Amino acid sequence: MAGPVSGEPAPDATADVVDRLARAGVVPVVVIDDATHADGLGDALVAAGITAVEVTLRTTAGLDVVRRLAARGDLLVGAGTVLTAAQVDEVADTGATFVVSPGLDADVVARCLDRGVLPLPGVATATEVQRAVSLGLSVLKFFPSSQLGGLPTMSALAGPFPGVRFFPSGGVGPDEARDLLASELVVAVGASWVAPRSDIAAGDLDGLATRAKAALARVLGDGHSGTEPAQRASDPTEGTPIVTLGETMLLFHPPGTGTLAHTPSVAVGIGGAESNVAIALARLGAPATWVGVVGDDGAGDRIVRELRGEGVDLIVRVDPYVPTAVMLKERPTPGTARITYHRRGNAGSRIGPADVPLDAIRSASCLHVTGITPALSDSARDAVLLAVDTAVAAGVPVSFDVNHRPSLWRDRDPVRLYRRLASAATLVFAGEDEARLLLGDDVSVDADVSSVAAALAAFGPRHAVVKRGADGCVAVVDGVQYERAAVPVAVVDTVGAGDAFVAGYLAEFVSGLPVEGCLETAVTVGAFQCSVPGDWEGLPRRRDLALLAATEPVTR
Repeated sequence: MAGPVSGEPAPDATADVVDRLARAGVVPVVVIDDATHADGLGDALVAAGITAVEVTLRTTAGLDVVRRLAARGDLLVGAGTVLTAAQVDEVADTGATFVVSPGLDADVVARCLDRGVLPLPGVATATEVQRAVSLGLSVLKFFPSSQLGGLPTMSALAGPFPGVRFFPSGGVGPDEARDLLASELVVAVGASWVAPRSDIAAGDLDGLATRAKAALARVLGDGHSGTEPAQRASDPTEGTPIVTLGETMLLFHPPGTGTLAHTPSVAVGIGGAESNVAIALARLGAPATWVGVVGDDGAGDRIVRELRGEGVDLIVRVDPYVPTAVMLKERPTPGTARITYHRRGNAGSRIGPADVPLDAIRSASCLHVTGITPALSDSARDAVLLAVDTAVAAGVPVSFDVNHRPSLWRDRDPVRLYRRLASAATLVFAGEDEARLLLGDDVSVDADVSSVAAALAAFGPRHAVVKRGADGCVAVVDGVQYERAAVPVAVVDTVGAGDAFVAGYLAEFVSGLPVEGCLETAVTVGAFQCSVPGDWEGLPRRRDLALLAATEPVTR
């Protein structure tokens, strides 16, 4: 390692800060719009057992909040989004003891060392790590951690640089944070989900303290006191699952482009909107349970085997009297698909209220339903309504993806049911046409997509997300509008991409990530699914999420 840069203080000047960060383990990354909330926020963080906080300078209130929190004396306070040496002087003067930057800037590092504050510059490549080491640093921010591959990437970067440790931040949820803190490479993790911007702005600081304490216990264990370096929670059990229910079918499709009229062979698989979501969740590391009915036949056996093989928990009834439904999928031309269903009266449509696992729903992290299942039969509709009512009564968030299928509804009007489900849901996902169908006269025909999303949010859900395919998405969450572009890929098959998008969003939602993180993962998972034939086969695992941004075609 290179020697100290000019003006660098003795190593002990910042060693204590590193030690306190290690004892804290989880460091909330705070964006705050009103400095008058600072004292209440500090009280909430301390009540939750939090001992360190990063206040970003993304708002004009940031500097004043750093000053107010540092003056308390019961929190280790750092400043984030520090971009210039002049800003280092400002935050050091207010009492900040560490400085976090999105990238590596030699002037910022030098000024931090001159002022005796710990610099945590963001790095993402071996070149940046080498440059940071040459500046005398050994603890570095790894950003954005989840999008860059998390711990495996950090391990690879640290290999040539013994002694380097990381402060990962960006898209890190509670479960991933627990795993990261078990590694000696990780000093602490930055966590925007502990104190979300919207919660601070709403002023519900007692509720924030309660939720933050529960999140901290999930990561560090109930007995963590902040006096010892943070370790993985002593209870290794996974989080509570997202529960979904619906029909899964046996799928036949030609192996390439063409129709069933002329193909000499077919490929066999399975498919169903709700089970697609469950598989995507499981691959992302989010526990998922699928509830459904299959026939006592080879098709039913295959569905059970495939879902179990993907790590999905099952609550399944085998109906000996009717067969499992079948779906035929053709791709007449590259980029187009034609799907035919043979499902009327088959096993999946016979799901009913008696099949709804009430206790599993009451203990779930989220219930996910679609507009497909209630269209299958009266008993299926009643099952969905019972599941939703049970979740609402238990305080479990409900996710509703409209997923409108005109061929299932035929001459029936689905709007009344869609509106009932949307009004009970915490999260609603819809294509633009589906949102307009649900809203009816509540939105004008010439309204743009932003207005459609706002109208959908006004209908009741906290999260209203309009999926726009290749044009990305628009979301309104707690009154704030967000837009996210799609991830560009060579499209092979768009079937299942909407389910993949929803799963990506839900996986991050139940982990407590902010909306930006939910949308980032949603569009990334959706893009993966578009790039491979099949309803779910292209779904990524969490370690794969950074691949679409990779600059090298080969990973070794």
